[in-house]
Amino acid sequence: MNRRSTLRLCAFAGAILLLVAQTCLGQTQEAIQKTELGNLQNYYATRDPHYANIVKQLPNLKTALEDLRSVQSCIPQIDTALRRTTSAIQSSEQPQYGNIRALVTIPGEDDENRLAKVLVCVNGLQDPSLAPRIARLQTLTQNIQEEFDAIDLAEAKRQAKAALAKAS
Repeated sequence: MNRRSTLRLCAFAGAILLLVAQTCLGQTQEAIQKTELGNLQNYYATRDPHYANIVKQLPNLKTALEDLRSVQSCIPQIDTALRRTTSAIQSSEQPQYGNIRALVTIPGEDDENRLAKVLVCVNGLQDPSLAPRIARLQTLTQNIQEEFDAIDLAEAKRQAKAALAKAS
């Protein structure tokens, strides 16, 4: 068999393998494109200047959460938010976006809302000695939420669609 025939056979085998994998995994071409579009949209959202403002606040958020770790009854909520924050600091692009998204509220979606859960827990304690630390976390949470809400997701989606169309 010559090199050209071998390449054709490999390409054919690759196409069959892809088709079988899609079928076995139950993914249609439409589902794959939807996933690709979502990934690209997240990528372009990370390019928004408001997103950069969120990233700059992550170290302060981490410190604020660590300052509240002494609140034993809220450790599960604090630790989960702290893990998401630490992971966001250590990662980039889509993984980072996913971690940040888990910290905030997105209207109309069932989100993790990790910072809101921490605030509900610590505010429910009514401990005046925690007031300055809670106020700091509240301010950071509000700033991060406002920046996240200001990200132009519609523009990110337009850019993602354009990039996907260009790649097709």
